[in-house]
Amino acid sequence: MQSMNGKLCRVIGPLNAQEQRYPVFVFETKEVVLIRPSNLMRKPAAVDPATSAVAVRDSGRSVNWKQRGVEYNLKDNSTILYYRYFLTPTRANEVYEELSRTLSWEHPRMARVQSWMRDEGITNKMASLFQTQKGHPWTDSRAVLHIKNTIEALLRCSFQYVLINHYRHRNDSVGWHGDEEAKPRCKNVVASVSLGGPRRFILRHNDWKQNSLKKEFTLSSGCLLVMKDDTQRFWQHSVPKEGKRVNPRINLTFRQVCRGCAECSRRKR
Repeated sequence: MQSMNGKLCRVIGPLNAQEQRYPVFVFETKEVVLIRPSNLMRKPAAVDPATSAVAVRDSGRSVNWKQRGVEYNLKDNSTILYYRYFLTPTRANEVYEELSRTLSWEHPRMARVQSWMRDEGITNKMASLFQTQKGHPWTDSRAVLHIKNTIEALLRCSFQYVLINHYRHRNDSVGWHGDEEAKPRCKNVVASVSLGGPRRFILRHNDWKQNSLKKEFTLSSGCLLVMKDDTQRFWQHSVPKEGKRVNPRINLTFRQVCRGCAECSRRKR
């Protein structure tokens, strides 16, 4: 256990190479922040195990979102992780309002508008995007960077960019598809955080005409859904249009880029 300016905290992930800081969970504020190693001090303290992981408050009760995560093992080595209480409603609303106000949005020939954030050096082509804008650096939103660092510590992986979809009304949607860029196993983790109004998220097996395999979630504000393993190889997903009015929604999908592994090199031949 460490302390930062007298506040009890805990390092929850590796040193961020870009920022040269550790992601640290502060128990007093329930916030994840980036801290220089020189600002951390070792502090022995007796901590209740129930508060040793990130906890949030929802509807008046304490919720440990790591313990409340549910794993769904789907057909063909496909895995979904679902965390209903990843962000508090208040925090989710704050991030939604910030991104609505500060991001630049594009309408790249689809039924929704988009933006994105990225590591330095990540291009639109590397991220398989239809957008033409260069993309925001992580430093443009401290909140998104905190979310990224928290998910990376949870999943023990790194994300190089986040695709941000803005579903403005009930007709904004995305049809059935698999994320082609996330099929190789070197970059097959996609972590999705929902902000704003709830929307249906449906998965179906590629062989859906034969076996009718489906899985549906209602993605409410503040939840985290992770698709990993071979989900993109064998399953499709969609956010369908709604028959009634819905509140706007922003969806953050954190994604990976391969720097040139053997598997991806073979796919290019």
